[in-house]
Amino acid sequence: MSQNKRPDKKVYSLTEKGQRALTDQLRKAPGPDKNRSEFLAALLFAEAVSPDRVSDLVNERIEDHDTRIRSLEALLADDMSPASRFVLEYGVAMQKAALTYLRDHQDDLLAQITNPGEAAE
Repeated sequence: MSQNKRPDKKVYSLTEKGQRALTDQLRKAPGPDKNRSEFLAALLFAEAVSPDRVSDLVNERIEDHDTRIRSLEALLADDMSPASRFVLEYGVAMQKAALTYLRDHQDDLLAQITNPGEAAE
């Protein structure tokens, strides 16, 4: 593909064999999602750091989710395929759910690690 003042781009496409392999793979049920979160791993040890640090971690994650939501929503377009729209909106919904959880439970977490005996009552 020709470009002004740049080297030509290579355009790749699936071979017939590659298309069959993709189709065969897509017919299989996908495995469960894998969730690995350094944020959640850090929060497992929230009692080992100051409540201010925990608050900072949660607030940073809230900002991160806000940014991701805006970025994903900016990708939504009227001419998207139904499948692309579904996947993108699913991503937005997952980010919003995490954001809501953090906002709804941040104060409770901080109260529990600041005053462990009092928050449980």
